[in-house]
Amino acid sequence: MNFEGKSVFTDTIDKELDLLKGNTKTYSSIVSIINEKYKTSFNKHHIIYRIQKLCQETKGKAQQDAYEFVKLAEEDVKTNSGFFAYSLNENNQFDKCVYLSNVMLLYSQHFLDIIIVDSTYRRNRFNLALVNVLGINNHGQSIILAFGLLSAETKENYIWLFSQIKSAWKKTPQTCISDDDESIQQGKYIDFGCFIYIGLSSNFKSTLLLCSWHVQRNLISKFCYISKTNPELYKKITNLPFITNQANFEEIIDTLRSSNDIPKEQIQYLDKKLEKKNGQNVLQKKNSLEV
Repeated sequence: MNFEGKSVFTDTIDKELDLLKGNTKTYSSIVSIINEKYKTSFNKHHIIYRIQKLCQETKGKAQQDAYEFVKLAEEDVKTNSGFFAYSLNENNQFDKCVYLSNVMLLYSQHFLDIIIVDSTYRRNRFNLALVNVLGINNHGQSIILAFGLLSAETKENYIWLFSQIKSAWKKTPQTCISDDDESIQQGKYIDFGCFIYIGLSSNFKSTLLLCSWHVQRNLISKFCYISKTNPELYKKITNLPFITNQANFEEIIDTLRSSNDIPKEQIQYLDKKLEKKNGQNVLQKKNSLEV
């Protein structure tokens, strides 16, 4: 509600925040929902601070919770022979970790034909990225092979994460698939693409692939405004991840670059995607020569 021109948190809004914080993908989405429903004018910083304060009031300080998590994980590994590694930052605070249960270690001995790496971006009270490493068993079911928590999505952290997983598995997966999450890349297209690829390629001589469906979803979110004004062009853009003929692919890219319906910044976005695609091709050739 607004009081003398300022938005004020009420018990009703706090309850709404408590429901939204674990079920809404981004803080920006929560801001939009709260402001629209309660006619307020909160910004992102207001919402982040309030959610963190509510978490501390109900669950205690995050660092204490982190300490308890580390303690439980270490006890579990000691009792059940799993794998757990963690790292602290320069302030002696929780920075990153990786965990594999004894069942996950058993799975890794049999189901490393294909692994899928998926990152859920900062949807927990620690504001950490949750990285899931999944596999597929002989029944076609998804299984968890490892998971990690990262305070910052940097190439150094992803290299550390997969080096720990490598030491636990003692085997190399044949094929690794990433979801191409925009939040993972943080807008930085360096080396061979996103940081997940750098972490994987630094530790495994595997075939590295992007999930075409996730790439398509990103393109849909970026270019949905064209769907009504130029549906034919929109269809060409969203089908790009599934085109296997190089000549057809380049012809469509040339068409997009010359189109007046696409702003300059969107063309730059496509060019960044192409840089990453070309980088992955180079990486594939490099790995095939080293195997």
